[in-house]
Amino acid sequence: MIGSVAGLQAQDFPTHAYDASKAALHALTRKLAHDLAKPQPAHEASCDQSEAADQGAGVCVRITVNALAPGYVPSQMTQGLASWGVECDERTARSIPLGRMGQASDLAGAALFLASPAGSWITGAVLPVDGGVLTTPISLE
Repeated sequence: MIGSVAGLQAQDFPTHAYDASKAALHALTRKLAHDLAKPQPAHEASCDQSEAADQGAGVCVRITVNALAPGYVPSQMTQGLASWGVECDERTARSIPLGRMGQASDLAGAALFLASPAGSWITGAVLPVDGGVLTTPISLE
């Protein structure tokens, strides 16, 4: 699933519905992760383990469910921030701890990790792919 850092931390922009929908998607990720971690039949067969042992059928799988929470990635959404006086340009990139905007390849790499054997014991996670945006202290200015 694709969430957003906006579902994890409040923004300065009046994007209430967007932020709330992303927070809901993060909660849905955790709920589905819990429900689908239980053995699921791979086919129409039952997952009854004793039956599977007797009949050699009933192959069961456990499904992992995770979400990515992108930060500032050039998109139609980030272009829309201009209406609130924010240009996603070099100045924005400099404000990100890792010093650049995200790219599609950053999200692809995280998704590949979660889908690979290396991510097989990760479920219910909301993985920030944000260049460190969520590490930035809240300013009280």
